[in-house]
Amino acid sequence: MAVIDLPSTKVVECTFTLLEGTVATPFNRGMAFNLSEVRDKAWQVHIETKPLDREGRQLWHAWKLSLRGGFNRFRCFDIGQMAPLAYGAAQTPQEIAPGWSGNATVTSLGASGALTLGGVPAGYVASVGDRVELSQGVYTALYEIIAPATATAGGVLALTVAPLLHTSTFTTAATARLWRPRALFIMDHNTWAHQVIADPTPATFDGYQVLR
Repeated sequence: MAVIDLPSTKVVECTFTLLEGTVATPFNRGMAFNLSEVRDKAWQVHIETKPLDREGRQLWHAWKLSLRGGFNRFRCFDIGQMAPLAYGAAQTPQEIAPGWSGNATVTSLGASGALTLGGVPAGYVASVGDRVELSQGVYTALYEIIAPATATAGGVLALTVAPLLHTSTFTTAATARLWRPRALFIMDHNTWAHQVIADPTPATFDGYQVLR
């Protein structure tokens, strides 16, 4: 198994959606509902490339074949969240704080979604809806921040994230990524679509998150 990045970052859409995995069943004539979790929560990504000429078409099709039908994973970030909300104009993490790589250390994590990071720029502002990537060994996961937080003068940032943390997979040895956080996906090859006509046309496809 290999992890392969997109062949080009010049896409017009790379949208992440968290699939909640719950089903609501009404009873008592609609007066109440049973909520059941029928599968694990996971991110879905929908990708649309820019219109592809022949060179681009060949590049993307060869990349699709390199995924080996799903035996290999691909990695990407949501282009709608290139930078944290409070720093939307930043082009690099160094514009947020000189010398900062965009990464942080993990000092604690809990099953309730509590995640504490260290090594963050003093006063760093984490907004609701920003995301954070955790990586450790072959594992990568993506979480969304659901409560605002500001780093202390010592660079400690206490977050609450969803979905619930994979505490059996990640420990304080994990690395946190706040700049362009990514996830790993398996392509749903049934969703691949690209029409070859005289004019350049985009390719589109979906993927579903995996941890490794």
